[in-house]
Amino acid sequence: MNYTLLNAASLILGLAAWISPFVALGTRGRMWQFGMWAAGSFLCCSLALLLQIFYQWRLVEIKDWSAIMDTIGGVALVGSFLVAVTVAINIVCGVLRMKLLRKTSR
Repeated sequence: MNYTLLNAASLILGLAAWISPFVALGTRGRMWQFGMWAAGSFLCCSLALLLQIFYQWRLVEIKDWSAIMDTIGGVALVGSFLVAVTVAINIVCGVLRMKLLRKTSR
């Protein structure tokens, strides 16, 4: 298995976690449909973090301690940033979606 692809897949899933709430704003469905998009966003975020854990596990298996020591701080920082931004985007988009639903129901 090509373990370097884990980083690329993690990046793509992280971007999907950020993009999907904005896609949900464009849908004309009910609030539960937005909830499904939000759940998908959190799923993508979780999978992105999981792929990073698998990549670190691979580094442990091959005993590449210098690579682990060089990258683990960045992985922790970027992972925390991914989670924080994903939560913030979903909250903001959820509030906007509720306002749009109230405006159209009047």
